[in-house]
Amino acid sequence: MDAGEAHDRNRDDARTDRSVVENMTDTLAQLLRESSPGGDDDALVAQVVASLESELEDPPERFRDPVSFALMNEPRVIETGHVFDESTVYDEKGNFRFDACPMTRREIQPLAFPIVFLKKELIEYKLRRLDAVLAAAGRLPGGKPRDALLRVGKALLDQLGSETYVHRAERYWTLRVEAMEPGPEMVEVVGALAAEESVGKLDASSPLRALFDGATARLIDAGAATREGCDAMLIVYDVDGSPDELVDELDGKIRDGEIESAKALARVLVQRRDDCAGDVVLEASRRGIADVVRALMDAGADVNEASTEWPYGTPLRDAASNGHEVIVR
Repeated sequence: MDAGEAHDRNRDDARTDRSVVENMTDTLAQLLRESSPGGDDDALVAQVVASLESELEDPPERFRDPVSFALMNEPRVIETGHVFDESTVYDEKGNFRFDACPMTRREIQPLAFPIVFLKKELIEYKLRRLDAVLAAAGRLPGGKPRDALLRVGKALLDQLGSETYVHRAERYWTLRVEAMEPGPEMVEVVGALAAEESVGKLDASSPLRALFDGATARLIDAGAATREGCDAMLIVYDVDGSPDELVDELDGKIRDGEIESAKALARVLVQRRDDCAGDVVLEASRRGIADVVRALMDAGADVNEASTEWPYGTPLRDAASNGHEVIVR
């Protein structure tokens, strides 16, 4: 394929993508025109959500990493001309992963360069979908259809970066919080807001901080949370320690009576997007520290989730094999 053919193909792909987006937006617009969405609209939302989730799992070829098959965030080109996401070509420490091109097996230099125009297209692709999702969710009452739309919106927002698109992040979290009555579920969502957006580091003028302050005021006024508990949500914890160190930190807080602080730390561990919480609850189960296991479970940790490392046990199995009956019960 020569350069002209490649350009024509990219142009045709872009037209197809715009058509898909326009059709999706038109579909969502039907929801916006309804003042009282009902059962038919719920079915329509389910179709749109399924379509969006499928698209995120199987994105257009030019946006898809050829190794992971995932939607790219930071497209990079190597010397053979093949394009990969930055996470594919570089490891967590910034080391180049390959001696040879994964596609051609040709030996290559450890270099990969950003593709500015493709990243711009990726951002536009994600923003169009995110904006349509947030607009539609804003016209729906609280409930499963709205939650499903917001789940897709969060996946897009995570890829885009809420620190860059702070007003869209504010809109997302507002939609999560505004329809809730003060209670345990709202406490959980507000805690997630604080943990995921590091609200404790934000200036008082930040929209996300203002949203947090307003939500916690509602919780406190309704008696659904304490000032101490809300303040604990704002603590930005260093959760990069080893599972053993994090278990000790949680255990120490509980022993010292810093219950709200312990709850906040457990919440942060569980809401991290990696295996941190599972490793910590596994370590606590092995050591038989029931209060730590309970705190992590209350924050949403799964005691039946298997370890990602050998010997691949679960917290419950490890607790049982080490004779910690209190945890098993």
